[in-house]
Amino acid sequence: GRRTTGRVSLLGGMLIGVLLIGVTGAPAARADDRVDKALERAVKFVYSRQDTKDALFKDRWHQAYPMGESALSLLALLKAGADPDDKRIKLGFRAMMALPMKKVYSVSLGILAIEAKYSPTAEQLVQSGKPFATVARRRFKKQASPVDKRWVAEASRFLVKHQARDGLWKYPYGGDADVSNMQFALLALKSARRLGIRVPGNVWMKSTSWLIQNQESSGGKVDSFAIPAAEGPIGKLDKRTGRGESAASRERVDLFARGFGYKVGEGPRGSMTAAGVACLVVCKSELETIKGFDKKLGPKVDKAIR
Repeated sequence: GRRTTGRVSLLGGMLIGVLLIGVTGAPAARADDRVDKALERAVKFVYSRQDTKDALFKDRWHQAYPMGESALSLLALLKAGADPDDKRIKLGFRAMMALPMKKVYSVSLGILAIEAKYSPTAEQLVQSGKPFATVARRRFKKQASPVDKRWVAEASRFLVKHQARDGLWKYPYGGDADVSNMQFALLALKSARRLGIRVPGNVWMKSTSWLIQNQESSGGKVDSFAIPAAEGPIGKLDKRTGRGESAASRERVDLFARGFGYKVGEGPRGSMTAAGVACLVVCKSELETIKGFDKKLGPKVDKAIR
């Protein structure tokens, strides 16, 4: 979320790579030895940043984001295939959760890391025949320790408490509210919901309203293409293949490039537009179960996503 360039730590850059490579676990990608070797090097590096005394992962931003660096490290390691029962992972979580909750980024990453800890493997998901959220929730309910359950609930309350009236989040102590903080908070709260934590409906509504009101008002026209998230309920998306021409494509619905800025009054950026779209999709997935959404707010959300 920082505006300056060249300030990403070595650990942060490495973790982004691990997440991009390891998040899907796609067989086609993993068949490439170069991918496996890259993952091995990245995982080895991340583990090398774990302090042998207090078990926290430390790099350039540790002083400002002690919880955040450890949470991001644990999330990346688990997405790369690390065993949740590995002693280093267990000690890392224990150390991370012992820290005070201070930053939206850090607390959000902590929730994402814990969800990853209880997420089913691809094989387990296929065997169950159930949606990811259903399996993850059951695993969390049955396997999660009381400490993990309390921490996720408390972390979710922290994020809900620090949402601004307009639907945005900031660090939260100091600085302006921005779309980057909003993105992390909403992704984390969605993860918490998948684990069975209750999140007030007005949280999604406030963020949705802000996004619709603060998206670019106009933009260049682009060729129509399939946008599954804007062409029906998110809840039924896994039942649609997303292949071939969409309804929007067949009907030649006009599409216009309208982006999002980092915060109020700033011009659009590619990164923040990706964040804004992700936030809209997350909010839509929670709001579409509310009676009347598809007739009133739904069309505006779909238009904003498109």
